[in-house]
Amino acid sequence: MSTTIGGVRIVDMPLLGGVTADSSVVGEHAGSGRFTAPELRAFVLGAANVLDYGAVGDGVADDTAAIQAAINTGNPVLLPAGTYRITAQLNMSTCGQPFRGAGRQATFIRIGGPSAAFSAGICHVTNPTSGIDATQYFSDFTIVLAQPDTAARSALNSYPPVFYLDGATRCQFVDVRMVGGLDGIYMNGNCGGFRARGCDFGCFGRNIYIDGNLDVTAFTDCEVWPFSDIGMMTANQQKIFWDANCYGIYSLRNDYLSWIGGLFMVGRAAVFGTGSSGVTYGSFTGTGFDTFGGLEVSAGNILTENCTYSVGGDPTQAKSAVRHTGGDVTVRGAKFFVGSNPVANNALIYCDVPSTDAELVVDGCSFELGLNDDRAVYVTPGSGRYLSVIIANNKFDRVGTGAYTTGMIEVNGGTGTITGNAAPVWTSATNTPFISVNTNAGPYTVSGNQPNGWPMAIIGSSVTAAAEITIPAVFGDAMPIIDVSGTTTIGSMTYAIMGVVPAVSGSAVMLNFVDPVTIISGSVGAPGNFLLNGRTNFAAAARSNLTVRLNHQGNWVEVGRCA
Repeated sequence: MSTTIGGVRIVDMPLLGGVTADSSVVGEHAGSGRFTAPELRAFVLGAANVLDYGAVGDGVADDTAAIQAAINTGNPVLLPAGTYRITAQLNMSTCGQPFRGAGRQATFIRIGGPSAAFSAGICHVTNPTSGIDATQYFSDFTIVLAQPDTAARSALNSYPPVFYLDGATRCQFVDVRMVGGLDGIYMNGNCGGFRARGCDFGCFGRNIYIDGNLDVTAFTDCEVWPFSDIGMMTANQQKIFWDANCYGIYSLRNDYLSWIGGLFMVGRAAVFGTGSSGVTYGSFTGTGFDTFGGLEVSAGNILTENCTYSVGGDPTQAKSAVRHTGGDVTVRGAKFFVGSNPVANNALIYCDVPSTDAELVVDGCSFELGLNDDRAVYVTPGSGRYLSVIIANNKFDRVGTGAYTTGMIEVNGGTGTITGNAAPVWTSATNTPFISVNTNAGPYTVSGNQPNGWPMAIIGSSVTAAAEITIPAVFGDAMPIIDVSGTTTIGSMTYAIMGVVPAVSGSAVMLNFVDPVTIISGSVGAPGNFLLNGRTNFAAAARSNLTVRLNHQGNWVEVGRCA
């Protein structure tokens, strides 16, 4: 019997299942030759089964050479169910070559400890064509790097990245789990066109590192979680996984990151900064940022939509849900929860951008604040005027009746708009404001909000009485309420930020006097002076207040005084 396959005439071909490791057949193709059994199986199946190249898969034998031999065929590589121990780096460079296991709980690749034979990575992936073809396709296996049961980061075994993508464009990962490493997938150079779906990451350093991607980098339904090969890390190892040196994503230059679904439960979920040639532009959609870490942006442009943030689960790792120190951040349609443990800076969204152009947008979100006096949104006094802030259409809730001293929205810098936000119905015996804007901030438009009984304080902290008081430029339907401490005589007031933004005729301000203070009435037509009832000076008692309105001449005219 003879048959022809792909131009090769195979004589007396047995059933494929009858081919053993010692079988061979005579073939004719431009002369005579012999196929080894693995070559025959690879030729007929179009794939290289690592067992045909000497792999044992019992977790004891060293299967490195056998797996590398299968890779070197350039054919798709198959790893049947089993545990494959490797002791040296696997080198992969055939464009489009699949590397498949039998499932994450069936096929395991194990590394027993550090070795100089792992130089660039456990799996070193290169693209010799530098083209757009998919460099590698990985699916359906777990790769495990041995680690001790320790709570000390310094005691971990040191490894190179699990997957080192070395300028390898358009790689794909499907249902791959990698645990125990330091860096998980390390993308060096342009590894754009990357796609991962249903992958699990449980490494102790940067689970995903990106710098230089010039195309989409897409993740769908992936998780960064304290995975191990048997389920979950030990209690000791979890302490390392949740510390400040463990990252879900660490991204620098990345032209477009897309993360859809999935979950982060790691020390620092997603960190974005400036790389050697640019920043990251990208988005998270329907993603869970659970218990630890959150979004940290110092550069780039990041959008999150319909995500859930739950922070404060570890009393030793106080973190904010969103930490914004540069670039543009938009948080839309998110749900925020806070537990009973500390939140960094007592703020779920913490914004501190000193001098550069930047933007923070918080729109259509829901905040459930805990009992720890936490703010929903906090813009620091160090934030500069070129920080644009929009806080709009959000819903806020306080849990219980805690002893709150901070506002739910507190802005002490930047400029922008605060509108359409709704506070819970006021039930607490506190004068904590719903919205607080400090003297360093402005101009801000504050309008259309629903305080529901909570005070609206446009000054979040007291100012000290002086010859002249400067308050922020705030416009809209919110009247600034200023707590004034000290006993210095007050004779005038300017309504501006650092004297730059002019006051608007008709604006009203309420002054709350913490201490007794003397108010001096000025002259008509002298801008900034107080025009008091009867144009007479008066001594304001402690805990009294004075409401004044700016007239067209620039004087502050008294419209209400409460002893």
